[in-house]
Amino acid sequence: MRNPDRTRPGICDGCCCGSTSRPALPGPTGFAQRGFTLFEVLGAVALLAIVYTMLSTAAIRGLQTEGQSRRILEASLLADLEIAKVEMEADMGAMRPLGEDEFESEDGLYLIRVDVSVFQMPEIQSVDNAAGSTALGQPGAVAPPSFGTNEQSPLREIQVEVAWGDPDDERAVYRTTYGIDPLALEELAGSAPPQNGPVR
Repeated sequence: MRNPDRTRPGICDGCCCGSTSRPALPGPTGFAQRGFTLFEVLGAVALLAIVYTMLSTAAIRGLQTEGQSRRILEASLLADLEIAKVEMEADMGAMRPLGEDEFESEDGLYLIRVDVSVFQMPEIQSVDNAAGSTALGQPGAVAPPSFGTNEQSPLREIQVEVAWGDPDDERAVYRTTYGIDPLALEELAGSAPPQNGPVR
């Protein structure tokens, strides 16, 4: 029986003309045609979200650390500047009065505290050398300079504090210097008895 497809023009099965070509196959099948499922898409989105969160956290911590370092540097510079002002005033004979002074920096970001107090002199005890003959009260011993009581001492201890942040989480840097109050020294010199040299 004659194959009816042979009578149709443009179709050849290769049995009569010797051609080895085959009819075109349909498009790709199986896995190649399958797209991403909803679970795969959701899994990829969740993974990207986790990575983004980790990177964002690291970036925020880096910015916070950089900001804190900048604040510490600025506060240290302000404290050093205030110490320099106090020392310059003392050199000019204008030591700041006893007590605490508190004010803000020019930009209003820092709180500066300057505390001037009497320096508490430690008690000086007799010191014996190898010969054991230079203790106070022995011939040749020289008495250390006396400023009276600690309350009368012209020595001053100046502490500078530069703070910033909320009251619950306040941070600060500190500086300390020492000086002599000229007015207190004059008063002490006028009321002190004359020194007679070495103690005998």
